[in-house]
Amino acid sequence: MALIGCSRCWLLIWLSYWLRLLSPTILALVSRLLVVFLTHHHPPPPHPVPGVSYEEEIAAVGGISSVRVPAGVHAVLYGGHFVEPSFRAIRNVGDISVTSPAMNDATRTIKLSYLPIWQLNGVVLCTDANFGGTCQYYPMGDHTELGADMINGISSMQLPGPGYEVLLWADANMNGQAFKADANVSDFSRIKGLNDNIESVRINPTCK
Repeated sequence: MALIGCSRCWLLIWLSYWLRLLSPTILALVSRLLVVFLTHHHPPPPHPVPGVSYEEEIAAVGGISSVRVPAGVHAVLYGGHFVEPSFRAIRNVGDISVTSPAMNDATRTIKLSYLPIWQLNGVVLCTDANFGGTCQYYPMGDHTELGADMINGISSMQLPGPGYEVLLWADANMNGQAFKADANVSDFSRIKGLNDNIESVRINPTCK
């Protein structure tokens, strides 16, 4: 019995020695397998990529009073788990308490969807030339004011394709100098009086 006990002691000593040598490798392997498992079963959320459409649902914790929405993104804010009440935004909202008082500081979940520019039914206005800076989407119809982030700051305009006529005015409520376009404008500084001087816009379909 003493011999058997001694043999077990040597076996344990031998195993503990090799485990100490192999433990970094084993830990690294286990960590790698865990990362692969988590990545496969819980992939990271996608990001807006031109030409790609997707929907994403994320959890919020309330306390939301304003929303910044890039062009092409449609955000729906919910007071519960993707149930009513809800608030929809396709552009920046500086103060939700003004637009939707019931949703101010009450958001619990958010659903995002993204469409590339050529799938939008309207126009994208940007604060920098060549469609850079802050860009906001405006659907078909009249927009008598463009929002605090955009007013008197527009330098370029992008259309999803042919079939649209855009009228832009230097003043709010469709007043002041007007300009008509049916194609992209990469730099409004080439048009006298309109660069950083647009306050209202109308988007219409053109007749075929």
